[in-house]
Amino acid sequence: MWKWFGAFALVASPAAADLTVSDCRQLSDRLAECKVTNEGDRAVSDIEFAIRVTEDGRTFPWAVGSGSAQIAGGLEPGEGVSIRMSFEQLPDRAAGRELRLDGEARPAGEASSGGPPMTAGEKSSLSAAVQACWNIGSLSSEAQRVTITTATEIGPNGKPVAGSIKLIKASSGSEDAIAQAFEAARRAILRCAGADGYDLPPEKIGHWSVIEIVFNPNGARVK
Repeated sequence: MWKWFGAFALVASPAAADLTVSDCRQLSDRLAECKVTNEGDRAVSDIEFAIRVTEDGRTFPWAVGSGSAQIAGGLEPGEGVSIRMSFEQLPDRAAGRELRLDGEARPAGEASSGGPPMTAGEKSSLSAAVQACWNIGSLSSEAQRVTITTATEIGPNGKPVAGSIKLIKASSGSEDAIAQAFEAARRAILRCAGADGYDLPPEKIGHWSVIEIVFNPNGARVK
């Protein structure tokens, strides 16, 4: 079993119900059970979440995972329920370290109350904007083959929050190669926002306040 410490919190998007997590316990090397509480003012039934196993002072997570849960009867304001969250197998060299979980969660689908979903065209336009600054020419040959997924908070002005950009998933590759690809992705996200931020529909802020972008040798794609 692994050593765990700290408070576990899932952060909801601004337009969604406020979801918090407490009383987490480790069930196995790849599974944890936590109590999710709705501290907002509206009910929610389906949630989506992404979790990472991290270590203080370490740049990249040891493992990541994502999933969804349908809560029977839903969660009214103030109610809580225990759910199980799985993540990738931790490598042997993580054994004995003090690890913690962090992540994000939001109501799924219509429950997010974030306005109508972004259209395929809007996602394609944002993907093209980021891809314009996705430059892998200076990376090592190994780093150029890496595929990574990032999560970024976007402010109401369409500008990414620099300190919020996180790596949530990476394909096989050395730690150095993944680090190179992540830094190139981070530069692309920040640089192509420009002085005015990305052109995003304000009525759909609940769907783009946190965005996930997949970067690979072929370009960038908003999930």
